[in-house]
Amino acid sequence: MEQELLDYYDHKGNLLGSASRKEVHEKGLLHHVVHFWMAAPGEPQWGVPGFGIWCQKRSPDKADFPNMYDILAMGGHIDAGESPENAVLREIREELGLRFEASQVVCLDSRHAKDWILPGFIDRETAWVYIVQLSQTPPFACGEEVSQMVWVPLRGIVEKELHNAQEITCYPFGADGAISTSASEWLPSDGEFQEVVLPWLNSSGIPF
Repeated sequence: MEQELLDYYDHKGNLLGSASRKEVHEKGLLHHVVHFWMAAPGEPQWGVPGFGIWCQKRSPDKADFPNMYDILAMGGHIDAGESPENAVLREIREELGLRFEASQVVCLDSRHAKDWILPGFIDRETAWVYIVQLSQTPPFACGEEVSQMVWVPLRGIVEKELHNAQEITCYPFGADGAISTSASEWLPSDGEFQEVVLPWLNSSGIPF
């Protein structure tokens, strides 16, 4: 099986070379990823006004953080020689089963994401942050890396990210009602919502 190659960079963003994904994570080489956010209103039967964020639950087969909820709709690596724009559209197709045009997704920023240092695994990333605003629930057809998509009202996301809420109410894709999750079931986040996404939501006039 051909190994996935990733470009790696110095702290100034200069390209240094390419290496296998395994080597990049073993050595903690700085590489680029895409983070994708999805804002949309909920389903009418849920009776929750305003917009929310579609979040994913990671597959139980994931090597890192299996079965955990992630505030992102999707996150993925940028392959060697690939542009961030092409990477986010490709990863959306692979992970969520959705097809968007480049004009539909908005690039908000690029930022150094939180470093994850685990035994034998160091994740050091620059994240290109993208978002899409939709008028209705998309027809998710998730790939093997995602076990479920859940919608969280924006007020719930704010409570989670800004006020450390310990209980997060979610509305699973295809379900009629809500489920309750605990903060311990969610991947820790590093401020991307409040630093990058929330200002864009406010400037766009998206209702909470």
